[in-house]
Amino acid sequence: MDGISEHQLFGDFEHIGRSDGPHVGGKNSSRPKESLAYWHYIETNGIRAEMSRLIADWESGKAHLAETGQAVRKLFLRGNWPSDVETAVRSAYRRLSTKAGVENLSVAVRSSATAEDLPDASFAGQQESYLNIVGEDALLDACRRCYASLFTDRAIIDKKRGDKSVKMIYGNGQTPTRNVPTSKAERAALVLTDAEILKLARWACTIEKHYGCPMDMEWAKDGLTDELFIVQARPETVHSRRDATTAFKTYRIGKRGRKLATGLAVGDAAVSGRLCLIESAHEMDRFVDGSILATSTTDPDWVPIMKRAAAIITDHGGRTSHAAIVSREIGVPAVVGTHNTTYVLHSGQDVTVSYAEGDQGFVYAGVAEISTETVDMSGLSAGQTKVMLNLANPAAAYRWWRLPADGIGLARMEFVVTNAIQVHPMALVHFDQLQDAQAKAEIARLTAGYNHKPDYFVDKLAHGFAALCAAVYPKPAILRLSDFKTNEYASLIGGAEFEPKEENPMIGFRGASRYYSPRYREGFALECRAIRRLREELGFTNAVVMIPFCRTVDEAKKVLQVMANNGLRRGDHELQVYMMCEIPSNVIMAREFTAYFDGFSIGSNDLTQLTLGVDRDSDELTGLFDEQDRAVKAMIAKVIQQAKLAGCKVGICGQAPSDHPEFARFLVAAGIDSISVIPDSYVKVKREVMRVEK
Repeated sequence: MDGISEHQLFGDFEHIGRSDGPHVGGKNSSRPKESLAYWHYIETNGIRAEMSRLIADWESGKAHLAETGQAVRKLFLRGNWPSDVETAVRSAYRRLSTKAGVENLSVAVRSSATAEDLPDASFAGQQESYLNIVGEDALLDACRRCYASLFTDRAIIDKKRGDKSVKMIYGNGQTPTRNVPTSKAERAALVLTDAEILKLARWACTIEKHYGCPMDMEWAKDGLTDELFIVQARPETVHSRRDATTAFKTYRIGKRGRKLATGLAVGDAAVSGRLCLIESAHEMDRFVDGSILATSTTDPDWVPIMKRAAAIITDHGGRTSHAAIVSREIGVPAVVGTHNTTYVLHSGQDVTVSYAEGDQGFVYAGVAEISTETVDMSGLSAGQTKVMLNLANPAAAYRWWRLPADGIGLARMEFVVTNAIQVHPMALVHFDQLQDAQAKAEIARLTAGYNHKPDYFVDKLAHGFAALCAAVYPKPAILRLSDFKTNEYASLIGGAEFEPKEENPMIGFRGASRYYSPRYREGFALECRAIRRLREELGFTNAVVMIPFCRTVDEAKKVLQVMANNGLRRGDHELQVYMMCEIPSNVIMAREFTAYFDGFSIGSNDLTQLTLGVDRDSDELTGLFDEQDRAVKAMIAKVIQQAKLAGCKVGICGQAPSDHPEFARFLVAAGIDSISVIPDSYVKVKREVMRVEK
């Protein structure tokens, strides 16, 4: 091959385009023709014929895969650089170092196969990349090793992979990754500041807009300068393979056994089956096709059996671990980071693995009852009556984005506090005065990285609500502020020191009455801060605030004033404030309440029990609790009428429309503006509403 000029080998990113991928690989997306240097290296060292012979011997069965790969890699590692390529590499490295203002710049030498990370395929992890390469000689050596990695055992077999049985290969006994000990302070420290997170988010939006498709991106932070860099942007390879459809499947788990392990869920399914525990790559030939794979961790060598598994469970790993990434790509559900899988589970054991309960995945003993439902959205159209969703779990909100709902009609704050925050807000405000040493230690652990304890509450609540708002943006998301009862508040960490003991918490110190009380006023201020951050900093102006259990008009005035004192004034920044209509006084005084609220949401559960005088939790009175009772329906019809006369929006967020189609028909006939239901009932209720409105 004739000599190659430097401009054919190197170039600035700003001079290249996406169409150059066949020449420079998917990661680079465009650069001058780097593949020329690879073939020039092969021709100069005269290794093409020997490479072909070695591969042919393996394909014919004359040689083992591991021996073949090692021999081909040695051909590359023993080779010498063509003088023109070496000169070009050295020159380009010096120029880049000068541009960066350092003598010897630390660089990364990354593989970039031309078929890697295409929109409809992913071969991540087959070739090597080398980080922190300093100096010209080290750079040339890393490039040589990168070429050699084109012939790792997995890369060789993948080139020949098709409709044939999976081949198992022997490893070299070396651990592919190593554990680096980190101090307790390092583990507790926050990785990025809020400003850095927002910067990365803005970059991600810009990159996605540039390419015009969903992108999978990676970033890095310079340990010396604290600068942020995007180091990879590739088309997303999981959801892009899904066909657009008007139907999707949901899973429900009925009777189940004892919970054996908990981790992070990857996917949204549920699987029962026989467990196959594989503790090392040397045991992979024991794997039984279609069983549930359990192991400590995975790496690229595990991919062949991962593809044959019904599900995957690992001790270690997070959402960006190898097991999680590959599971998404191959469509096999996984639970990662359980910490105890290889200790509590054993081969041959029947288990049920659930990925359908939010962001956490669970492993249950035995074969559970799993039911599936295909949600068919064909033929659904917009109507006069909006159908919204009741959602509580931020982690599960994105499962339902495909439903053409009109927004979130009820998002309960209690779920975020119980599961993400766990701490009583007043215990954060008065942390130094806490008497309970155990609670104090637990709060210190949870809030590590926060200099000001209340900021922990504000952060977690704002981010939880943000996930819910994002799932339906720009449609409205009605966020109900705290409605814990005193016994529920007391069960939060540190809560016992701040809550009175009540005989009947159901109609006690709850809802709006807490917001202006000295007992909780400081805690409510944190709720207001979180809403302000959600709307004014994070930009979710679709958030609508809702006040629960507001007993009197005077109480409504007090709550609105407290909100205004905390920077949440109705009407400012288009803020709407709704009231839960769940007390008979709300119905009786509805016209007066409309002067202070933009809308009502009928809470049929509390309204029923307070209208009929029935404790909804009483087993003895179950038969009397009926949301379709004539008295309850009369109350609902009246508040709808009064709201309409005042030009105030009114909806309902109880369970009755989901359970009783005739109740949904009654609501539509009464002129209600919206009906909010659990996601599983959305399509059924939507179709019923459409029938009534025809």
